[in-house]
Amino acid sequence: MEHRWSIRTRLEGEVVLTIQPWTKVRASLRDISMGGISVRAENLDLPINAIVTLAFSLDNHGEASYHRLSGQVVYCDALHTGLVFLNPANETLRILRHLAGVVPHNSVSGFAASR
Repeated sequence: MEHRWSIRTRLEGEVVLTIQPWTKVRASLRDISMGGISVRAENLDLPINAIVTLAFSLDNHGEASYHRLSGQVVYCDALHTGLVFLNPANETLRILRHLAGVVPHNSVSGFAASR
């Protein structure tokens, strides 16, 4: 049985992971929660506890908002990587609440939430 702080919401879209020092990898979002995100990228071999930056954009009532979040790798296999968010800003938490369905969400450009 899994123990989670918040419910995961399936989410489809694209995210760019920046792995220090300057490696950038495109990945597909699988799901998101208030505490973290799961992405799919083939052959992404990241060590547990590695710190990465996630970048993605959202459409908020016709205006794009761009987001960067720090994440720490908690799981990684040949296809999937799980990351926990590190110190998200208040605005980012508001966006995550919308995405996770905690409050009614805005339209999301390039992202499609499914339950």
